[in-house]
Amino acid sequence: MSPLPPSSTAPVFPDDAAIPVLTERLALPAVELDITPPHPPAVPADAARQLETAQLEAAVRSAALAELHAELRAELPRLVEAALRDELAGTVDDAVRDMLALLQVTLEGRVRQIVKRSVEDALARLPGAGPAAR
Repeated sequence: MSPLPPSSTAPVFPDDAAIPVLTERLALPAVELDITPPHPPAVPADAARQLETAQLEAAVRSAALAELHAELRAELPRLVEAALRDELAGTVDDAVRDMLALLQVTLEGRVRQIVKRSVEDALARLPGAGPAAR
């Protein structure tokens, strides 16, 4: 294919002086940048006082909780033991009472058996007692 010849019907525009050409250099205004760090915002006196009060309150609260924790840690075993004693006192008393009643019945039965056997042995040793006495 051959390139197309320039058309004679194409419009010709005169160069506009306002349009820059690639060979021209444009002058830009100088830009000054402020790179200093910004100042911290000023804190009003009331806000500073409130901040100090909040910090003091937090420090006192923390110290009080630490002291309470230490005291509770030392007292906790005694408190638990006292609570257990109070809760279990009735149950232990009932168990001891039941055990004593059972032990009394068992001992009475054993004593009767021992006395019965002793009486039978004593009767068997009497003169004239036969094997039927047993």
